[in-house]
Amino acid sequence: MEQISGMTIACLGISAAVCVVLPLAVMLVFQRKTKAEWFPLLGGMVAYLFFIMMLEQIFHMICLGTDNSLSEAISGSPWLYAAYLSVTAALFEEGARYLVFLVLYKKDRGRECAVTFGVGFTLVETVTVLMTILGMLSVAMAIRDGGIDAYLSAVPPEELTEAETAVREFMATNPASFFLPILERICALLTSVGCSILVAASILRKNASFFVGALGLHMLQNVLSSLYQAEIVTQLPVIEIGLTAGAVLIAWIGWKIYCKLPESPEKKEPDRPQPQRKYRKMY
Repeated sequence: MEQISGMTIACLGISAAVCVVLPLAVMLVFQRKTKAEWFPLLGGMVAYLFFIMMLEQIFHMICLGTDNSLSEAISGSPWLYAAYLSVTAALFEEGARYLVFLVLYKKDRGRECAVTFGVGFTLVETVTVLMTILGMLSVAMAIRDGGIDAYLSAVPPEELTEAETAVREFMATNPASFFLPILERICALLTSVGCSILVAASILRKNASFFVGALGLHMLQNVLSSLYQAEIVTQLPVIEIGLTAGAVLIAWIGWKIYCKLPESPEKKEPDRPQPQRKYRKMY
């Protein structure tokens, strides 16, 4: 009976745990050091849900999911498809950051807001990645407990061939490759925080060039992943190295700008009136 390796299950479990702990640990450490607010974290999560998971998907449905000349042109050219993915991702994500920061910075907030927002912006996507990893983990454990034949017995006959091929490819995958989501989450976190700082700077400094810079950097960061999705570049190591280098560059630029932005006002306790001493007359 074919079995799945224990190393595969261990790697999937570690990957799932790190994906959950990483953003929360970053937020807790940052909040403890800077006394940053938690509200922008929620703002980042809501922004991702509304602008990326709703509005962007509706836009993709119109441009790619309907029968029209634009959809045919994009789908018929891998290069145009890659450019479309790169540009739309940057526009929606950086546009979401800018619009939400316009609201958040109506209150007297400083640079810390950008970081907490950036962490929150990645949390929802992290949940979707986590669900995928947990799905693979459940498949691995089912095969370990009952074998591949028992697992495939529950698959409808019309889907059996495709499911068997997918399962055997899954079982043959190098367990170390299941650590890739950790690297991708780190890159996503660095990119999100770095771009959030740039967009926040455009509002705090009233300088649109920071926003344009965030758009440009985000588009460049998306180029390799878009080329991979369009099947123009198929070497995964090249994609991962490029994404890592791009994320580090964006985070470094963001850090340089962060150091020059104003801090949030300190919450000082109001001065308590000192009790007046009464002196007795000595005469």
